[in-house]
Amino acid sequence: MNPQDVHWELNGPGATLKCGPLEAFARCDEQGLDLILSKWGDRATPGFSVLCSAGPVELTGQIHVAERYIRGNDFVVSCQPTGQHRITPHLYWRAAFIESLNAARIELVLSAQTDLLDSGPTWQIASFVREAALFHTGIKGNAAVEDLTNAVRTFGAAEFPEHLFLFRVPALGLTYAQMVHPSDFAGASVALDGRQPMVVNSTLFPERLEKGVIRRGRICGWLMPADDDVATATALARDFVDEPPPLTA
Repeated sequence: MNPQDVHWELNGPGATLKCGPLEAFARCDEQGLDLILSKWGDRATPGFSVLCSAGPVELTGQIHVAERYIRGNDFVVSCQPTGQHRITPHLYWRAAFIESLNAARIELVLSAQTDLLDSGPTWQIASFVREAALFHTGIKGNAAVEDLTNAVRTFGAAEFPEHLFLFRVPALGLTYAQMVHPSDFAGASVALDGRQPMVVNSTLFPERLEKGVIRRGRICGWLMPADDDVATATALARDFVDEPPPLTA
């Protein structure tokens, strides 16, 4: 991974990203956060809207951004305490290009803390890709690959502690793969949302949060060529699971 292959630039409510052949825009404002992919090499990538959230589930108002800045390969967003549980979110978008696999990695690190004695920090993250076939697989051994296209399913942490979703777009020859780190994974669901494409909703932080404790969670997405995408994504997900916890100070 070469740091020179990654470039962030602040732009309005977010930051533009160039990561190898990938171009994208990461946004965080009062309406929530998301990552919109725009190009892979010289080809447009319409319909990729991933790592989307309105903030902690208990949030009854808006996210209030205190600061946005670039630090190395990170786009960092600090927020003010909000909601009845006084959750203070901090977000880190982390990018890397794996040249040997021609894959771009975008990791979202979520941190939550509160000044109350008890609070609920649960987050839900949604991702969808238009014109995609959706698959699910584990990352150990010869895990079965399940076709979820046009399916409605739920995945619990006890049954699927290590999971991997793949959105494959044959027309573009591209695949977006996504995984919540097992230590943060509470569950996921696949749904058809009206006229929208299939949506994967992932839940993080099911436990309560006490004053003085910082809860940190990670969800990672990879964009890669569709050829041999299951093997590529599985290898990347295994590396992700085995990594030590990130430093975000």
